[in-house]
Amino acid sequence: IKEENYKKTQLMIQFYHKKNNTDKFALWLFQIAILEQKFDSALDIGEQMLRSDAQQPHHFYYNLGKVYEKMGIFQKATEMYEVAINTDPEFPYPYVALASIQVNYEDYDSGIDNYLIAIKFLPEYGVYYYQLAQAYALSQQYFMAQEAIRQAVYKGFDKGTIFKDPLFNKVWQMFPELEKMVMP
Repeated sequence: IKEENYKKTQLMIQFYHKKNNTDKFALWLFQIAILEQKFDSALDIGEQMLRSDAQQPHHFYYNLGKVYEKMGIFQKATEMYEVAINTDPEFPYPYVALASIQVNYEDYDSGIDNYLIAIKFLPEYGVYYYQLAQAYALSQQYFMAQEAIRQAVYKGFDKGTIFKDPLFNKVWQMFPELEKMVMP
């Protein structure tokens, strides 16, 4: 969609939002700001929506979490991912986003748990097995890392990416047959 169409749509939504003062239109403005990568605007709109009494859909909290994450506000991002999970426990993406933050902050056990939950909902996503393998390797659970690597390969994740990942050097030492399996 072209930039001019975004601007026209945004103006139309702003008009209806001001006229009707509904969160439905604010949600559209929020989504458009994200699509335009105007994260300051998205954050302003999102925080206004949080202050309203209306219950928002699960994807709103997830997307607001992503905005906070893009802006480096990880505590708020974590809070929004948790609200998204509480709003819809079967929505897998906040589990992955939360796991990524947890692993980056060396809370490996929580990160691993959240990757496993996401995999339960999206078992065909090889990238999640890859990320799980990274978390296992970082927590020095090399046997579990090699199992997750096998699943990532089986699910079609890029072997070259796995092979080149320095996090897996210890896994290759411990399981040399696995290294041969993932050589591109």
